[in-house]
Amino acid sequence: MTEQTSGFLLIFTEPAQGKDTEFNEWYEVHSQEIVAAVDGIKAVRRFRVNSKTEWRGTGEHSYLAIYEITEPADVIQARLVAATPGLTRSDTLDSEASPPILAFYDAISGVLSPPTPAS
Repeated sequence: MTEQTSGFLLIFTEPAQGKDTEFNEWYEVHSQEIVAAVDGIKAVRRFRVNSKTEWRGTGEHSYLAIYEITEPADVIQARLVAATPGLTRSDTLDSEASPPILAFYDAISGVLSPPTPAS
């Protein structure tokens, strides 16, 4: 049986000045650690803001990680807090000028698709 997505955890981050490559290498491993350590996180996908558009998302954060969760946000949050001491830290993350933003979003609808044309 496939686990249903109940929501998403979004994490907006910014690398330290001049450390984009090291940040991305670290975050790839870090993301996998989180998925492995926290039961109820189904998958993660990372994104970088498109600098060719005027819309810049959160402004000071260039990166976004979206974690697909299969349990209530409060349960996942408690598991993340419990797992945090075992997860790696990195000086490639700009935690002072642009601290990470973490936000849980609950699914309020199923996946919406275009209507099927009548035959």
